[in-house]
Amino acid sequence: MGRRGYTLIELLVSLALLSILLGLAATPYLSRQQAHQMLVSTVIGLSNDLRAARFSAMEEGRAYRVEVFLDNYVVTAAAPGRWQLIKRVYWPEGIQRVGAITLDFSFPPSGLYGLGDLDNGSIYFKNRYGEYLGVVISVGGRIRINKPTTIVR
Repeated sequence: MGRRGYTLIELLVSLALLSILLGLAATPYLSRQQAHQMLVSTVIGLSNDLRAARFSAMEEGRAYRVEVFLDNYVVTAAAPGRWQLIKRVYWPEGIQRVGAITLDFSFPPSGLYGLGDLDNGSIYFKNRYGEYLGVVISVGGRIRINKPTTIVR
């Protein structure tokens, strides 16, 4: 009389096939989550560096500047006759900045930020899935993260 049921090998092969199928099904979701987290970390890093530049300007009594380009940003501090490089950060792969080619955010020793054009107080990014997130700087120098309700061009 033969026994009924599955052997251990058959059970392990079935579990392996099921794991592969689940992994293939979850890949698009995980890729989207990774792109979202990369966007969030890029925006948080830039907003933190803007805040640090503002507070350093007030603490040290010298101007700080953050120049934002299409693929990176640079933090500099006023030094006698020149700007001293503090930090340069490149955007991660898959993150794209939208808007003007170059933006310049200067913080005088007062820490107040003055805008000639109110549009220049915002920096927006998008990931490969079209999700947008940005940093907005008010005229008084308040820095906040903003998720736009309309698509930013």
